[in-house]
Amino acid sequence: MMKKIIKNRFLTRFILPLVLSCNAFAVDLNEAIVVHSSLKHYPKIYNSEEKIRIAEAKLTEARGEFDSKLNIKQKQFLSGYYKDYGYLESKLVKPIGFLNANLYSGYTLSQNGVYPEVNNYYNTGTDGRALFGFEFSILRGFLINERIAANKIAKIESGLSNLSNKLVVAQVKNDARKSYWKFFYLRKILNLYEEQLDIAKKRNESIAQQVKNGDKPKIAQEESFRVVLRRMSLLENIKREYFSSAVSLSLYLRDVNGDVGNPEEIIDFNLTDEDFVNSFNFDTIDKSKDYVALNRLDVLMAKEIIKQGDVRVKLVQNDILPSVDFVFETSVDYGSSALEKRDRLNKIGVNISIPIENKKQIGKYSKVKSENKILKNDLKFLQDTIKSELNNMEAKIKELKEVFINTGQEVVISKNLLDAEIERFNQGDSDFFLLNAREQDFLFVNDYHLRVKLALAEVLIEYLFATKDSVCQVVENNCFE
Repeated sequence: MMKKIIKNRFLTRFILPLVLSCNAFAVDLNEAIVVHSSLKHYPKIYNSEEKIRIAEAKLTEARGEFDSKLNIKQKQFLSGYYKDYGYLESKLVKPIGFLNANLYSGYTLSQNGVYPEVNNYYNTGTDGRALFGFEFSILRGFLINERIAANKIAKIESGLSNLSNKLVVAQVKNDARKSYWKFFYLRKILNLYEEQLDIAKKRNESIAQQVKNGDKPKIAQEESFRVVLRRMSLLENIKREYFSSAVSLSLYLRDVNGDVGNPEEIIDFNLTDEDFVNSFNFDTIDKSKDYVALNRLDVLMAKEIIKQGDVRVKLVQNDILPSVDFVFETSVDYGSSALEKRDRLNKIGVNISIPIENKKQIGKYSKVKSENKILKNDLKFLQDTIKSELNNMEAKIKELKEVFINTGQEVVISKNLLDAEIERFNQGDSDFFLLNAREQDFLFVNDYHLRVKLALAEVLIEYLFATKDSVCQVVENNCFE
């Protein structure tokens, strides 16, 4: 049984529909709502769950190779001297994986007298014959055969599908979180540009009044209005970028029918989360790269694929061996005999097939063996790549953290300089050009600081995905279920 992906049904059934359908008043939005929506309705997860069902169906199909079978055979003459003479045979056969064996029991009956064939085996007592037998292999097919291999491969495939589903869920969650926080920080940048445009507009109104009163030359108003136009253009660029992030977020923020959210509504939602970077505990970064390289879901998947390859190698290697099959059967006739015979018949047989030239199987064995070696080399490279990527991410986090701290200090200094310039401007010791330069500097420093924060948030989320969300916590659960 697949575990439920979404545990908080109240959130997805009641809160989320309200978020996506109500535009008459302000609606709160946070990371939890986005993540739950994506895990509940994202198409990739639907497909991943269907692949689990396909794998389980294939496993059931493979197990069907060991289903009991009832075989019935009837021979009868329809004309001539032996008209209505015939032979009926019914067998219940149970395949067994070990020894490539089949157990069977059955009942046979020759009808209306002696069956007209040289082999008297087809002639039974008047009440028929009960029989029991088994057949097995001692070389080819002894420890592994097509039926056993198909079951092992299907069982591994079932576990693989569950690992793949967990990886898809973790990836969707990771992408949803990054999409949400990009939207979150672009909202802050948008607010910044709106505030600066509002300041420029109010100043322009004040200068226009001063020009009208004759206190300033007309060129001052033109320069002031140029600043307004420039900030309006900058704001439009940010609006486009912000709306684009809302479109991306809508892929994860879906309604109860699985349809994407409306970006026009999403852009007006209230964001209630605390700042991700400001509240992040950098001491929680896990340094255990070896554990991650051994237990990440993609690594476990690669290991399972290698196990499938090992099964195929053993099967092809086994096919090189000679075929030696034994058969034993015992039977008892009941009633009067059509022909004189003993009460019990015991039979034993052996079939031997020894390949003289076995180029086909030897070539196939060499091929699958080399293919499996490639898989093992790929696994080693994957684990090395994971460690390398973690090192790069940690270096990136360290770099962005330092830049974030530095730009944060720049923001404080830029704000202090701007406040001082405003004070000088109000006292008549500065001019509009210097004030505008300070405001532009404050705007761009804040913009850069927030974009560094966004980049840091994205790499932190990616790091958490690489070291936690996509890693099998074997102590907590079985990752193959």
